Amino acid sequence: MKFVVASTDRGICNLFFINEEEDATAIIKEEWPSARLVEKEHQLHRNVNSSFNQGKPNSPIALRLKGTPFQLKVWQALLQIPEGTLTSYGATATHLDAPSAQRAVGTAIGKNPVGYLIPCHRVIKRLGKTGGYRWDPVRKQAIIGREAAQTNQDSETQTTLF
Repeated sequence: MKFVVASTDRGICNLFFINEEEDATAIIKEEWPSARLVEKEHQLHRNVNSSFNQGKPNSPIALRLKGTPFQLKVWQALLQIPEGTLTSYGATATHLDAPSAQRAVGTAIGKNPVGYLIPCHRVIKRLGKTGGYRWDPVRKQAIIGREAAQTNQDSETQTTLF
């Protein structure tokens, strides 16, 4: 899995999954057109890498996110979903005391700038379909499967409704 991490002095602000043929610099410039890009590895980046390779970061990963108050609330809720479990958009909306906001939850999840670190992949459609994913539904299924294997669960991932 190839990825690019973008950060500020205060934390990770983006994590992009990319294909071999994609230009990482162009992707970052598209998202952050006014940013001064410096290509270097920082401890924050090593923690993200260890999160992928070992399933857990070596130390807490500082995030520097910008979003609406609702988006931030949704992203915070995603952090509460245990590894190896899934929930639905509707259950997430209900958890946020906004049961009719399923679409808004889905939109907020789609805007998650640090997919995987904030586990948007753990939210699926109510009927069990994985649905879309910013970086390809196949990748979403692979991440879900990897988490299930890491948590030593049976072949099916446990479903929880918060």
